[in-house]
Amino acid sequence: MTEQRRPRDPSIRRQWAVLNEHVLWWAPLALIIAFIMLSYPTFARIREQGRQQSCAANLESIAASTLRYARDHDGRLPDGTDWDRQLEGYILNRRVLRCPSDRTDAPTSYGMNPALYGASDQDIEQPALTVLYHDGRDGVVVQRHNGGANYVFADGHCQWLRYPPDGVLVSVEER
Repeated sequence: MTEQRRPRDPSIRRQWAVLNEHVLWWAPLALIIAFIMLSYPTFARIREQGRQQSCAANLESIAASTLRYARDHDGRLPDGTDWDRQLEGYILNRRVLRCPSDRTDAPTSYGMNPALYGASDQDIEQPALTVLYHDGRDGVVVQRHNGGANYVFADGHCQWLRYPPDGVLVSVEER
């Protein structure tokens, strides 16, 4: 008695071939997608650091404009919450009034230190320690940049800080 072999079904071979093809193409793609998803927070942090640097440059430009304003107004700084309008002739590009991380429709993303409204630049005893402008609104610091905010001081230097410096009477808002 001879054993009869059943012929193999060619459709099964095709199914396995298709399955192998899918595994060979989709597995590496799934690994790449997983890598991208895991590294996304890092890319977001790096992108925010770029916005933070742009914001710092904006604040330094506003501080320089304020010092030019003071030189033309007997050493007096802008007086009141409309400081941005008072600096109109001194700020060359109004885009510097907007932080790249600010998602609101406010005309400016920055606030002036209320203690310096109309003050004389000669009255500032420690310019390197006195905040002139900051991220946020007048009297409210908004932490837009990786858990902190940018501050520009009366001497013109800008610094990112997690908390407001001592002596700055502001409330803090996280975003």
